[in-house]
Amino acid sequence: MANLRQPRPVARLWGGAVTTTLTPSERDDLLTRLGDRHVVASVSGGKDSTAMCLHFQELGIPYTPVFMDTGWESDASYRYLREELPAVVGELTWLRNLPNLTGQDLAL
Repeated sequence: MANLRQPRPVARLWGGAVTTTLTPSERDDLLTRLGDRHVVASVSGGKDSTAMCLHFQELGIPYTPVFMDTGWESDASYRYLREELPAVVGELTWLRNLPNLTGQDLAL
């Protein structure tokens, strides 16, 4: 059986802060593997997607934060996404598909 290398974690929680465990050469290797591909980060406004964006920033990985708007968020969530989160993760790209529902479909 082949000796499989266990993946190293790229981040760990220590004392309430995320710190990278990537060495500079590992970071450079990651950026090389990304090449000219663009990273799109799905952002909900929650702690996990916000931490992901902060980690990308910490590693120097360019990304675009995208919010998939279902239309079912609370007014407070929309205010947070518009007024506060962009200062942390960058300007959000909003995606929303408004289906053309009529009659019985609209009631579901």
